[in-house]
Amino acid sequence: MVFPAELVRMLDRLEGEIRADRVSSESRQWLAQCGLTVEQLEKQV
Repeated sequence: MVFPAELVRMLDRLEGEIRADRVSSESRQWLAQCGLTVEQLEKQV
């Protein structure tokens, strides 16, 4: 499966924010729209 480049960039940025423990409000909003939380993704990273 190939994901759109924009989605890959967003997920890469989000992973970096999670690892740095500095998740932006924009990323939190995007996750909320997807029905996810930072805490859920932290378990995957």
